[in-house]
Amino acid sequence: MRWAVVVAIVACAVGALANESVRLPGPALGRAAWMADGSGFVVSHGVEGGQLWRFDADGKALGVVRNEALGRLQASRGSGRAELSPDGRRWAIEAFEEDAPRATLFVVDLQAGTLQRLAAGDASGGVVEWTRDGTLVFRSATLGPAVVDPASGRVTALCPALNGKYARVAPDGRRIVIGGEAVVLTDLACASPRTLLPATTERTLVPDVVFSPSGKLIAAWQMRQRRGQAATQHCIVLSLDGRQHADLGPAPAGGRAVWLDDDTLVYPVPNRGDNDQSTDTALQTMRWRTRETSWLVPPGRLCHDSEPSASPRGGRVVFQRECSKGSSVELVRKR
Repeated sequence: MRWAVVVAIVACAVGALANESVRLPGPALGRAAWMADGSGFVVSHGVEGGQLWRFDADGKALGVVRNEALGRLQASRGSGRAELSPDGRRWAIEAFEEDAPRATLFVVDLQAGTLQRLAAGDASGGVVEWTRDGTLVFRSATLGPAVVDPASGRVTALCPALNGKYARVAPDGRRIVIGGEAVVLTDLACASPRTLLPATTERTLVPDVVFSPSGKLIAAWQMRQRRGQAATQHCIVLSLDGRQHADLGPAPAGGRAVWLDDDTLVYPVPNRGDNDQSTDTALQTMRWRTRETSWLVPPGRLCHDSEPSASPRGGRVVFQRECSKGSSVELVRKR
């Protein structure tokens, strides 16, 4: 299958940001997984159809990888976020085999098209991340945060003494953050752990953290609940050196946020416009130091924007737009 390089390019000024939006050819819906160096990405619609579309960093189509076995799987009931290996040759995702109660890790070789099964029936978190040495970090149903070696298939618990719920890998592929009631910075050997965000006297949980492109900052979502009160979610920006701690206040629960650059977060929010009954969503940006907000791109009418995925180098975000008149996957480039 051959496609035109770009179907449409729209330049848009949004508040303080001026971005360029590119509608990608090929998939009508999908999540993007970026190469570690930001030189390109792969788009998949879960695992439906067993097809993976490859693009360069500017949205030029490079080809499609097909695997019939992949198409027979069901996407993870968690986030189902896929990740590319550091060399860009392998694509990993959690998915369910038919009638399986728990997910399995699947790795697709993008050159050979082969499919590898790992941690069969033991995956539960939906998020998979690669380390610099080519191992995979995931949430095991039996061990909690865990690492699996694709070469041997061996699964081992990751920093069990820290009692975390999940682990996230820093852009350098060596350091990790263990999250749960608190947020702790350490490395793959679990050496010299340091608490970035301690647990509080309130009932708290930090369900996710996201590293900025430089790897110097994280955005953490902290759920707080006092006895007899409804839970609230706060977005907190922390620096790994401990010098920054900015509570941005109550955060929208519309979905996962990403970093456009070290100054700017991107996240979905409700967009009702003139209609209070509308269920539209759009992607909003926030410059966390000033709390200034604006749209990443102009919201579409009767549209639902979701699944943002940011380049590791910053400056680019891929997202999917589902509208009453059709759907698309779009790339936004910061000008």
